[in-house]
Amino acid sequence: TLRRTREAFDSIMLRPNMLVDISEIDASTTVLGHRIPFPIMLDPAGWHGRSHPDAERATVRAAGAQGTVMTLSSGSTLTMEEVAEAATGPIWWQQYLFQDRGRTLELVNRAQGAGYSAIVLTLDITVSAKRERDAHNGYAAPMSPNYAGWPKLEWAVDDLTSSDAPAGVASMISRKATWSEVEWLAGQTALPLIVKGIMAGEDGRASAECGAKAVVVSNHGARQIDTTFASIEVLPEVVEQVAGRIEVYFDGGIRRGTDVLKVVALGARAVMIGRPMFWGL
Repeated sequence: TLRRTREAFDSIMLRPNMLVDISEIDASTTVLGHRIPFPIMLDPAGWHGRSHPDAERATVRAAGAQGTVMTLSSGSTLTMEEVAEAATGPIWWQQYLFQDRGRTLELVNRAQGAGYSAIVLTLDITVSAKRERDAHNGYAAPMSPNYAGWPKLEWAVDDLTSSDAPAGVASMISRKATWSEVEWLAGQTALPLIVKGIMAGEDGRASAECGAKAVVVSNHGARQIDTTFASIEVLPEVVEQVAGRIEVYFDGGIRRGTDVLKVVALGARAVMIGRPMFWGL
């Protein structure tokens, strides 16, 4: 899927027209009513401290300086409150649906209290991938301080990568969750709900029907379910099924400006980048 993600982008060709007045260019767009100067936001990605000691503080300062939105991963190096204190622009909070609804709401309410303006609900990690490169390299993500004090976590590393058995946070994600759970959560918070991990048109339509305000077409950076389509291949069908009722964002394989152009041309409002953040850090 990782290989296909880049091949799909590279297979899309641009068809330029000449003699168009480009003396004034406005690349801005709006996301959930907030204007950003270009259609690029920062994806939820865990543990920025792997790349720089300032970790998510550096990332959120950069997002604010550029006037765009950062989504903080629940698997962050720093707590959501510490990152919010360093923010100068809008920040969104990412999380999962847990077996214990009280735990799900606990994080949502903490995020709202800390000043986050939207909830990004990741759906595509209900079962953790067997990431063979991570297993080969002996890599496991550390536990995030956002989960400090939660039960069942003291004994388990937050290992979503190198083990076949659920551990840490992965052991608490609900495998029973259906679209009714999304509808429930949308009704429990005043914050807009964004559903991430959509890879089929019918799931985009279901998101709109369940109260989400936006979807992120995403194959999890090609790191979750192998032998699936590239995100860019399914974007048109999601845009069609959503039919303008909610906003559509995109991630997976964005490496340069022409990639962003292709995504916007195919109907998304903005892209979210993950890997480039770590290179920047």
